[in-house]
Amino acid sequence: MMSSCYRDHCLAVAVLATALSTAALADQSGNAALTASSYLNLDTGAISNAGGDVFWNGTALAAQGQAGLYNLGRFGSRVFKSITARPRGRAPYSAAPVPSSALIVGDIFGVRTSGGHYAKVTVTSAGNEWSLAFHKLF
Repeated sequence: MMSSCYRDHCLAVAVLATALSTAALADQSGNAALTASSYLNLDTGAISNAGGDVFWNGTALAAQGQAGLYNLGRFGSRVFKSITARPRGRAPYSAAPVPSSALIVGDIFGVRTSGGHYAKVTVTSAGNEWSLAFHKLF
C-alpha cells in the first residue's frame, strides 16, 4: 500500500513535469527572412525551398498543405504581444493567399499549421526580403 506522503510527492512531480513541458512547448518563437520562392514551416521555424506551412512567391503569401491563414491587418507589436492561444481556433482560417499589398510592416496574421498547431506572425520589414516574427501558440 502506498503512503499518502509518497503519493503526494508523486502527484507533485507529475504536475510539475506537465507544467514545465507545456511551458517549454508554448515558448517557440523566432524570426524568419523570406525571399521569393521561400517556404516557412511554423512548427519548426525552418525556411526551405520546398514544403512548409506558408509559401512566399514574391507577390503573395500562400498557405500550403493543410495550413490556413487569417490576416488581422496592421495593428503593430502591442496587439501582437497581446494575442494568446485561447481564441486561436475561432479565426476563419483560409487557404486564400494574402497579397503583398496587405503584408505591410505591423501586419499581423494567424496561421493554422499543417501539423494542426497555431502561430501568430507579424511583418517586421518588407521589400526584396520579408522579415517576419512568429510565436507558436499550440
